[in-house]
Amino acid sequence: MLRIALIKKSGFTRVGRQKKNPFPEYPRLVRLIQKHLSPIAASVLAKPNEREDDDDGVVEWSTDLSGQPVRLDTIPPKQQESARALLKDRLASISKLADELPKVDPDAIGLQEILRHAVAYPGDQSVYVVNGQPVVTFWGHRDINTPDPELIPHTQDITPKQPLAKKPRFPWRLILGTGITLLLLALLAWLGLQYKETSDNYDKLRDQIEAAAGQCGTLENILNSNPYLDQPEGKFIDLKRNLTKEIKACKDDMDYRELVSRIDAAIDNAGNSNISSMKTSYFRGPNHDLPRSSNN
Repeated sequence: MLRIALIKKSGFTRVGRQKKNPFPEYPRLVRLIQKHLSPIAASVLAKPNEREDDDDGVVEWSTDLSGQPVRLDTIPPKQQESARALLKDRLASISKLADELPKVDPDAIGLQEILRHAVAYPGDQSVYVVNGQPVVTFWGHRDINTPDPELIPHTQDITPKQPLAKKPRFPWRLILGTGITLLLLALLAWLGLQYKETSDNYDKLRDQIEAAAGQCGTLENILNSNPYLDQPEGKFIDLKRNLTKEIKACKDDMDYRELVSRIDAAIDNAGNSNISSMKTSYFRGPNHDLPRSSNN
């Protein structure tokens, strides 16, 4: 055991309403802390040895740690900060153990109050650092000139908990987004095919109409039998309108040529100058009906 210091107990008193001296329970406290926490956590409490042969009431403090004990308030600030952090965490763990003792170790319930008060100490002058590890003397006590300190609230569980495994989430958003994208691509592809097919049908229909120019029967057959002329698109409507005009013009031209042919035949058959005069009169347009001549 490494001796830390000899300190008179006349300047200290027990915290809370402890009726018994907690120091004789040190061995049981250490075993309890080691059982539920760890040996390093138990090392935060220095071992007290009350010297009965000393009239001044001196307590000899020691530890199982190895190294040179140095009082906390005398070391450099960065080392103090590190030691204080360790001290706070370990005392908090002990406080947590005291709170949960009835559940985790019912047989040790008699040590609950002593363990709960053990996290209190007079101040930095009662804390020593041995090889970077904090060790508290006069734990469970306070300076006689100060009020009872508040017990340090616990900040961590006494037993480490395994992190909860995150339940994998079904990738609904990814699947939904991919599905919508594929549907849009399919729709665009279909519209592209429809547009190409419509353009091809329009070009073929226009070529058919141009090839049948002047052929009234063929043009009428295209008008009456080709389903693409009933398409609601503007270019098909215009094409149908122009085809209808072309058929009418073709029929008018046929009527005109038939009229001229009839007049020429009448002249050749009759040889009458009046008929020649009639030809001149009706030659002006294709919409005049040829009067029927009598056979004299």
